[in-house]
Amino acid sequence: SIGIVVSVLASLVALVRSMASTFGLRCRSPTRALVPLHAVHVEVVVARAVAHHQLTQTYVNDGPEALETEYLFPLPEGMSVVEFSADFSDGRKIVGVIKEKEEAKSVYRQAVQAGERAALLEEHRPDVFQASIGNLGAGEAVAVCLAFCGELVVEQNALRLTIPAHVAPRYAPRGHSNGAVARLQGSSQEASAKALFSADLSWESGAPVEHLESPTHPQMIVHAAVEAEGASLKLEGCGLEADLVLSLVLRDLFQPSLLWEACEERHSQALMLSLVPKFEVPRLCKAEVIFIVDCSGSMQGARLEQSKRALHICTSALPEDATFNIVKFGSRFTALSLGGSLPRGDERSLASATAFV
Repeated sequence: SIGIVVSVLASLVALVRSMASTFGLRCRSPTRALVPLHAVHVEVVVARAVAHHQLTQTYVNDGPEALETEYLFPLPEGMSVVEFSADFSDGRKIVGVIKEKEEAKSVYRQAVQAGERAALLEEHRPDVFQASIGNLGAGEAVAVCLAFCGELVVEQNALRLTIPAHVAPRYAPRGHSNGAVARLQGSSQEASAKALFSADLSWESGAPVEHLESPTHPQMIVHAAVEAEGASLKLEGCGLEADLVLSLVLRDLFQPSLLWEACEERHSQALMLSLVPKFEVPRLCKAEVIFIVDCSGSMQGARLEQSKRALHICTSALPEDATFNIVKFGSRFTALSLGGSLPRGDERSLASATAFV
């Protein structure tokens, strides 16, 4: 038989996302939770399978006092931040400069203490960034601009582009329960639902385009144009409560391509070779599926309950000829069956799994 190790959290992202909180801009003081989000605009330029996102989010401090704020936000897997800036309504602009972590924190603290406009962008985990923006005055607006880029995912013979809106709560070590992640995990859906959302996308595919769609937000598309070797799209809406996904089908997606770009400012040139492999995977017969479940301290509460629900769904949906086992781990590990996988077709196996979960 073929062994397949399946992580419940990875395979049922959609289930967990439906219970997710939204990150946003918050006051560091516990006396005030969210700074209202007024508008979100995204510009995306895609060259073949590499996307450059420019995300601008505008917040307004509608309170009577100045605030020191922080913003925790996620990025899609594989994306890298390339620019960061903050534009204040009084005309000041802060542009990000890369420094050593401790030096950057020291410069930020000194600027805040001096009453100056300041911002600090930190990476807390590979997929979660925190932006600290100090001294946002009463009635003042700030536009936080973040640029990031990365390769797109190939899924069902199409390129998939994701614009992040909210994500499921992610792992935060117990020792940091009073840190930035725990402080910012409250819901900001009420504020974001009123925010105006817009996006402009241009796709330089380098190959004939067959189809372009948004399987998640088709109602937001106000303009779409498909050309010989490219496409453009404009989206508008009020609020974005889930990740926006776009799918582009290319006629020659699996053919090697070579893109050339010249930079006049730096008198340099660059080449990018794109290779998208395609394999014909045979249908699995009598598959052995092993579910691995994280039961450590980070999973306590709602996350663990969602994992239990996911296990019930997955074990019930397995083919009749499959075998399965469940391994759970924390400070220790144990398995549903220490003697090997159980047959899905035997009702006693499902009863044992239900009791084990």
